[in-house]
Parts: sequence; C-alpha cells; structure tokens
Amino acid sequence: MGVFERFFQPSPEELEILKEVEELRKLHPDFQELHGPWLFNEGDGPHRPTLKIRFAFRDPALLDDCQFYAKIGINKDTNIAEPYIGFAYGSGSTKDELETWAQKFPYAELIVGLDYGGVITPKSEVVILKQEQPKNTSERKPQG
Repeated sequence: MGVFERFFQPSPEELEILKEVEELRKLHPDFQELHGPWLFNEGDGPHRPTLKIRFAFRDPALLDDCQFYAKIGINKDTNIAEPYIGFAYGSGSTKDELETWAQKFPYAELIVGLDYGGVITPKSEVVILKQEQPKNTSERKPQG
C-alpha cells in the first residue's frame, strides 16, 4: 500500500463512526443531516436553547412527527439500556411541550441551564422525567 492509499485509509475509529452513521440513517427518514456522530432532523433549532431533553429509545417510530429540533446517535451510556439516544432542544416557552413529548420514551431527562451553544455547564441541572426498567437486559446492545 502506497502513501496515497494510507493517507485516505480510514482509521478504526473513523470506520466505527461510519458504521454507526449508516445504522442511524436507516432508523428514521426525518433524521438525515449529519454533524459528527449525530443525525439531526430538518429545521432550525432555537437560536439560544436554554434547555434540552435527553431521551433514549429502541423504537424509531417514537421519533415520528418530532416538532422539536433534535439529534440522535448511538447510546454510549451504559447506565441506560436503550440502544439509541437523542437530544431535543428548546427554551422556557417550550418546556412543558418538551416534557410532555418526552414521556413517550422509556428514558427521558430534562437538562436546564445550558451555555450559549446548548451545552451542559457545571451549573446545569438534570431532572429524570422517566426511567423504565428494561424488560430483558440480555437484549441490551453492548457499548463502544
């Protein structure tokens, strides 16, 4: 293999991300906009999100008719049994709607006190809204 081929050869980490993205793209037609390891739905998000819902799921139909700016990815949190994770963004005016929407997922938490880019800070607060126990942990997808 020459220098040129090695230069364009993806690393094992890049191959893993490409495999995950391909899996995610098959999940739901509304989530196709790729940014890093995340797939976003169409539309503009809040200009300055002040809160977000972190949700976990196995059934992609739960994403149908998502009216919030959201992203989905492969769940890497071993404390949550579902194979996929997502974040839906909002502000104080959409808090109640987001909380209601989040109830359909087996796991959901509300995160408030985000920085300007919608990222958690040391001052952020996390409240678990829903946490169902997995029905069969042997079906749990391995992490990593």
